[in-house]
Amino acid sequence: MGIVVKRRSRQRYSKEFKAHTLALIDEGMSPAEVARQQGIREANIYRWRREQETSNSGELQQAQQEIARLQQDNARLRQALKNAQDALQTRRHH
Repeated sequence: MGIVVKRRSRQRYSKEFKAHTLALIDEGMSPAEVARQQGIREANIYRWRREQETSNSGELQQAQQEIARLQQDNARLRQALKNAQDALQTRRHH
């Protein structure tokens, strides 16, 4: 008869819990203190921070792309406005 090892199921934490936990560290608590207080493994905190940074860099890249698109639209619209103003000015003088 073999030994049966029961694998502990992985605990799932909400986004809010993770954000709150990381905020405690941002406020000055050490990861070890936060882990003890929250009843979690310190390794979870480091993994969540990496995931947050990865997510933030993706969001930053999307925001930068949106800014570039809006700047192009703005330049195009400014040129269209200038052309319309020039055309109107030309009509007034003739």
